[in-house]
Amino acid sequence: MRLKLAGEPSQRASQQPLFLIGGGNVIRVWAWGTQNEYGFISNQKEQILNEKYMHNFIDFLRKATEHHIYVIPILDEYPKYAYFETILTEFHAQSERDDLHVTGYNRQFFWDSFIKAKAIAIKQFIQYIKDTEPSLLSTVLAWSLQNEVFLMNSEGPFSAFTAEVILPDGSIGKVSTQEERQKVYDKTILYWANELTKAVKSVDPTALVTAGMWTSDAAGRKPFSGLLFDGKDIRFPPRPAILGGDESLLDFIDIHIYPWDNTSKVNPECHEHGLVKKPVIVGEYGVFQNVSVGQAKSTLIEFLQQAYQMGYNGDLYWVWDLSAIPEQTYNAVGEGLAQHVMQWNEWKQYFK
Repeated sequence: MRLKLAGEPSQRASQQPLFLIGGGNVIRVWAWGTQNEYGFISNQKEQILNEKYMHNFIDFLRKATEHHIYVIPILDEYPKYAYFETILTEFHAQSERDDLHVTGYNRQFFWDSFIKAKAIAIKQFIQYIKDTEPSLLSTVLAWSLQNEVFLMNSEGPFSAFTAEVILPDGSIGKVSTQEERQKVYDKTILYWANELTKAVKSVDPTALVTAGMWTSDAAGRKPFSGLLFDGKDIRFPPRPAILGGDESLLDFIDIHIYPWDNTSKVNPECHEHGLVKKPVIVGEYGVFQNVSVGQAKSTLIEFLQQAYQMGYNGDLYWVWDLSAIPEQTYNAVGEGLAQHVMQWNEWKQYFK
């Protein structure tokens, strides 16, 4: 909705500082969402991409371009079905890094085979756009590697306290202490992000790349938690200082802010304020419908004030319209909330 950008999109360069473009001009969208049971992937084993899906996505980018809207496509989770089901099996059979101590959801970050398969899907997806209408890449503000990155302590290797595990870079990690578990998480998620960022830039060299996350205060934890069992949420977001650190190839990170403790507090410790070296945007923020519209409006502005005081570089409201889905946050279109946050002019003082 309100972001600092690196010049005109056609001139975007990850090494440049971000600067201001105001107003509602950015949309963040699932690029690999579900149009049918296979999504963007073809159900034909000899064909990688779903042509009908890709035609729709090209049409979406064209419409965004016509309306001067920049797009952050989310390349969420990992490719499945047909071609990718086959190559995942082949890559796994060939891999010496797919450790069986890793189970379930966590495999997409730990297993070399999953990372390689997603890299192929990313390159095929972007190359299709580049081959069809290369100018549309300038409408893409950034490619997002995941809507919200997290690992689960209910899955291996964190569900066992004593195992050694092969990490995707080929090194060995231990999960017997809190410090060792956190180190395994940090090294794994950094490798995952860097490898997939390389995949994006191999096709679109001037692209910006990001990844979304929430912060540890959602479960009342410190960011350096080691994925210990505490009876709370089994999902653990990454440390902002890792994906937003000097070793990360991401161009910026995308942090999501909600009233985790039923207040408008933005917790600097959980955001690792001062440790993050990359630019940060508020990729999602919103208020759940258990408070009045007036309180929601106040909370939204308080979120932004705190985020901008911490040096964040823009905000994207969640969500435009999901009125048909229960227990969602207030929609931007439902109660005039989009207009409310867009009419808030104090943000300009932070971008001088």
